Amino acid sequence: MTSEGDDVPTELEDVDIKLEADNGDRRLSVTLPDGEEYEPLPMPSPEALSDNEGKVTTTMAPMDFRLDRIPYASAYRCSEKGISAITGANSVFIPKASLTVHISEAVRQTTARGGLNPYLYTVEVTHGKFSWTIRRRYKHFNELHDRLQAYRVTAKIPIPTKKHRQRRKTMKGGKSEVKIPHFPKRPEATIKLEGLPKRRVQLENYINAVVQNKVYREHSATKRFFGISKISFIEDLGVKAMEGVIKKQTGSHKVALNFLGRCCPCCDCAHSDIGLRWADRWFVVKDTFIAYLDSKKLDTITGVFLFDGATTVEYDGNSFSILLLTNQSRKMKLNCWTARKAKEWKQAIQDNVDKYSEDLTNSNIRLQSFAPPRPDTYCHWFVDGRNYMSAVADAMEAACEEIFITDWFFSPQLYLKRPIDPTDKWRLDKILQRKANQGVKVYVLLWKEIKGTVTTFSCYAKSHLSGLSSNISVLRHPDFAPDQTLWAHHEKIVVIDQSIAFIGGIDLCYGRWDDHLHRLVDQDPNAPADTTTIGDTTQQENGGQAEPTAAKKMPAAMPLTMMGMMAVGLVDQAGQTQQKQQQPTTKTEDDEVKQSKTMRFTRRLRNFDPRRKKSSVLSQAFSHGVTDANYGTVSDTKPLIVEKKRGWRYWRRGVEDDSSDEEDQPRGRQEKGDGNYFLQKYQQMADHVNNGKLVLWPGKDYYNMMIRDFAELDNPFADVLNRNKEVRVPWHDIASVSYGKAARDAARHFIQRWNFTKLQKKREKETVHFLMPKTYSKTSFQMLDCNPHRRVPQAVKANVQVLRSSSVWSAGIFQVDCSIQNAYQHAISAAEHFIYIENQFFITMMGSQRVFNIISLSLFNKIVQCHEKKKQFRVYVVMPLIPGFEGDIANAAESRSIRVMLYYQFKSISRGPSSLLQRLDDRIGKDEWRNYISFCGLRQHSELNDRPVTEIVYVHSKMLIVDDRITIIGSANINDRSLSGSRDSEVAIIVEDNQFVDSTMDGKPYKAGVFSSALRRRVFSEHLGLLPADDDGTLTDYDPLTYVTTKPIDDVTCDYFFNEVWMKTSRTNTATFEKVFRCIPSDSIHVSTEIATFYEKRLLDDDIELSRKELSKISGTLVQLPLLFLSEEDLLPNALSAEGVLRLADTFL
Repeated sequence: MTSEGDDVPTELEDVDIKLEADNGDRRLSVTLPDGEEYEPLPMPSPEALSDNEGKVTTTMAPMDFRLDRIPYASAYRCSEKGISAITGANSVFIPKASLTVHISEAVRQTTARGGLNPYLYTVEVTHGKFSWTIRRRYKHFNELHDRLQAYRVTAKIPIPTKKHRQRRKTMKGGKSEVKIPHFPKRPEATIKLEGLPKRRVQLENYINAVVQNKVYREHSATKRFFGISKISFIEDLGVKAMEGVIKKQTGSHKVALNFLGRCCPCCDCAHSDIGLRWADRWFVVKDTFIAYLDSKKLDTITGVFLFDGATTVEYDGNSFSILLLTNQSRKMKLNCWTARKAKEWKQAIQDNVDKYSEDLTNSNIRLQSFAPPRPDTYCHWFVDGRNYMSAVADAMEAACEEIFITDWFFSPQLYLKRPIDPTDKWRLDKILQRKANQGVKVYVLLWKEIKGTVTTFSCYAKSHLSGLSSNISVLRHPDFAPDQTLWAHHEKIVVIDQSIAFIGGIDLCYGRWDDHLHRLVDQDPNAPADTTTIGDTTQQENGGQAEPTAAKKMPAAMPLTMMGMMAVGLVDQAGQTQQKQQQPTTKTEDDEVKQSKTMRFTRRLRNFDPRRKKSSVLSQAFSHGVTDANYGTVSDTKPLIVEKKRGWRYWRRGVEDDSSDEEDQPRGRQEKGDGNYFLQKYQQMADHVNNGKLVLWPGKDYYNMMIRDFAELDNPFADVLNRNKEVRVPWHDIASVSYGKAARDAARHFIQRWNFTKLQKKREKETVHFLMPKTYSKTSFQMLDCNPHRRVPQAVKANVQVLRSSSVWSAGIFQVDCSIQNAYQHAISAAEHFIYIENQFFITMMGSQRVFNIISLSLFNKIVQCHEKKKQFRVYVVMPLIPGFEGDIANAAESRSIRVMLYYQFKSISRGPSSLLQRLDDRIGKDEWRNYISFCGLRQHSELNDRPVTEIVYVHSKMLIVDDRITIIGSANINDRSLSGSRDSEVAIIVEDNQFVDSTMDGKPYKAGVFSSALRRRVFSEHLGLLPADDDGTLTDYDPLTYVTTKPIDDVTCDYFFNEVWMKTSRTNTATFEKVFRCIPSDSIHVSTEIATFYEKRLLDDDIELSRKELSKISGTLVQLPLLFLSEEDLLPNALSAEGVLRLADTFL
């Protein structure tokens, strides 16, 4: 079926554009006036134009086909045939836009080299909305004429090609041919001043005739004469400014791109002029950056220079023909040949820096951030992953040009919307593939973890995504270097079309999808009632906790890891692998035949795949019939369950450890050496989807890091836990979305990191592009402004500023950016009534020689100040009850990572002279701090196999709210790793309300900010159990500002709320959990040896029904943080252990 494109403007009378539909695929075909047809172009699917309810959205097109502008995406699509008639991707000119030239001035300017061309002509050029000025001498006009004449002569040669026949046909003349006037050949030196006006008219007529001829206009010589490249007229990149060839000195980066190129790590030879050369580059000055291209082709961007607070352009010493261009990451020398050209370039660059930089070049931006505050910016918050991931999915589906993603941990097979669609429509990799096939460019920037440390498996994510489409590019950073081993890229950002930015603490990975119900159990109704514990054969079903082995205690097996906090898990895996490989197994003849067939199948599979790697994990698993350390080989003659004593994990959750006779029988499990194993796992999951009974957390998404860390992430649909015996850890998190200029700031940060990574790793690879930031002009936001439905409905206006922690190793900038820490200090200092903190960590000390962030000091000063003024003031801190690492806290050898984190957190909160509470005791009086500050955690309960169970709710948020008027949301933890700027890279936003609602504070009328107050009420309602009881997790009709709760939560400063609501609820919940489950951690346990007897008197073992009755008293998930837990035990690791070594390197801090 073929139909005319209704939306195509009538100006295209000489271009035939048709929209073809075949089997649901939409393609755009283009036929030019000469009859030449271009191959069809893929068009977005109808789903891209529909909303969540399937209704077609006619107001938003995935591509903009206006013929008065060139889309931004065409900057990266110059090689796509046929798109030039629509986007100008092959042609650099705007379709149907005239190009007019006027020579406004001619002045005599002679130089030592310009005696034969004494006159300098000022040429004013207009093309569509773009106007610019160039200065040329007669020799430049003459060179253009000679090139065009040579081109015309060669066109008359009858070369038998289609392209050449078309060129000859155009040259022969016809109705559309523009006659080129005679070019004035009289030497310029013989022309006197009185004859200059006539020469101006001759040259102007000639050049206007040239640009009216399509063939001459498209000639490279014409483009060079006018200073035009493929990015000149892309409106989203800003105004048309100066362009041309300059000699650039190589080696302009302040950061050595490869440490192996230095004589030694501390040597600065990389910054000297030794071995440097000059190379021609085509420079393009835009609004907020300079791009330079290959000077010969003009189609390959070879670098991008961003304007920032350190941008300067000066002459290099006494040479007035050489410019020195500087920003936070580069110092670039440019040879302009003459002083006049150098002056013109200097003025052009400075003009754009001053006029269009949107305060980005201010050297004193508030909070010392790279981006200024953006007033009246639409923004919204998300509590927990469900609504966040749904909004991300919708934004990705509406993407028109680009998708930027950077995460600490990225899982391609993550489902962003649930219940899961049977077609996998909302699976992350499917969304990205669908958009990439529609022409959207997808750029993913991942942290490259040190092999053998944390299990983020970024290599698999890159391999999987890169194979989906050529429009998906993935980079990992950093490669190993001596000065880069300790820190991580911890940012969580998704940016759509550089206009929508999601920023917060939620990675797009397994385990993060959750809602306010925080379910512990997610059993598959189609699965058999298998109660075995997934794992190795030595692991019992005591809640998933493995017993220690000799291999686990070997410090020699512990490598020096980057994070350190996961180090124990690495030894556990290595020990289990070694032990299992040494265990004898009895093989039957059938087993040997099966293994032989499997190996033959594997060899054929390997030979079939030309991209295979000899040492890949998958191929090893196939060829040897084994899995990795967490799974092990299971034979039919060896039982999966070995009866052992009960562990603390069993008692902590209340899972009953009664192995029936049936459970003790051997259970065969299909060997993963079978090549069909993964397909069968996926098919089983797909069958459950079709039956409408699929679990909410499939495969690896059902996760409890304290039982078992991730493994086999390339097998995403295989469970890592036994759903019938082990509960998941609910995940509480916070994120945000912002629009407009703030989103463009976040995109700019991503672009800076991407370009820096490309320079280090893929400098010469043209398929990996340098990225360019869009302009901040109002016209560049028209697509967003004209389509308000692209914003989440709850978005409100506020003042938003993007913050970050970045430095040399993470972003290539020589000035450390610690604006997140500055924002925390600013917000705490500005607090008048209360401070609410949710964070994964709380490592901040006063007077410490190793911890230097000032969060604790800021809180201390604020509390002391309010105490001295006798002013009502509250600080609420919510954090995890226990660090989220695998290990048995009762066993010091198995829980070194947990213990070292507990050591630093307790030392920050309540133990030792550097702690906040002890300092407050010394300053304002013993236990007076209890009137000002509280530390709490979250815990949930449920039922598994008709028996109550419990687990902590892991707090992963990185949020601060002050006075219901200021909010900080991001990826930064409260520790030096996140806040120092020179360690982990982080991104956050600070939101300051400018819209207010009536509220109450300390018993008095108060104007609360709409953004901050709504978020704080939503979070408090969740923790205190005040959300609608009949909600299914979506909170569809819930508005925190209007919903009437059973307990007052508007005034959180008054005594009633602090004592009778917050503290009373947390105490009641804590007491109930301890009575029923005897939960760990607990204030009743001062040394780990007390854990064994701690569970002897728990109600759950005596009366399940009474336990259920007691649990009904619990409201929400709020419990008190046990500040006395292991208070009499030394939590520091042995100095010879990996944690001990890493502690000396401040890896945990």
